[in-house]
Amino acid sequence: MRSGIEMDVLERGNKDFCLIDTDDYDFIFNSIKPAMAQDIIDQVRPFAKTILDRTTNYVGLYQKKKIVYIDKNKIIGIEVMERDCYVYTKKFMYRISRYTLCRLLSTLNDPNIIRCHKSFAVNVKYVKSFRRETSNRWRANFIVDTRFDCRISETYIKSVRRQYEKYNSTHTSHTLDKELLCLYAAILRWSHY
Repeated sequence: MRSGIEMDVLERGNKDFCLIDTDDYDFIFNSIKPAMAQDIIDQVRPFAKTILDRTTNYVGLYQKKKIVYIDKNKIIGIEVMERDCYVYTKKFMYRISRYTLCRLLSTLNDPNIIRCHKSFAVNVKYVKSFRRETSNRWRANFIVDTRFDCRISETYIKSVRRQYEKYNSTHTSHTLDKELLCLYAAILRWSHY
């Protein structure tokens, strides 16, 4: 046995299975018998598909020598300070070192996460309203409680509002249809009494 590798052998029928704790993948793949390879592939395929389905909305970002996977749908906003990006979600704040806002937005590639200031980007899914602070600065009010305080400059307010209205027009109509159906059902029930 090679040094530094712990191996437990389990018997399952007539086949030997090894649980290996190592980074030496060549050793692992060379020790698998060809007859067992198809069984392993068949057992792993459903799990791999589930993981792949979950990761379609996730983006991998480097954070201090590791990759952090963040769900794009949960991002409320992004702030840049001193060459670091801070990504705010409902529950967490992630610090992504040495990313520019342009690079992060191109990595995310989500039309609802839009630049709204030199140092800020906002996800219009979570914006409730806008309020004017000064003649050239706005703030976004969010539908969730968050520590993210987003400024919107006069340069970007038109594009942010356009994307906000576009998102709300496609998603509010479904909600409005459901509310009208519920109201109609309630009227029908009331009319039968």
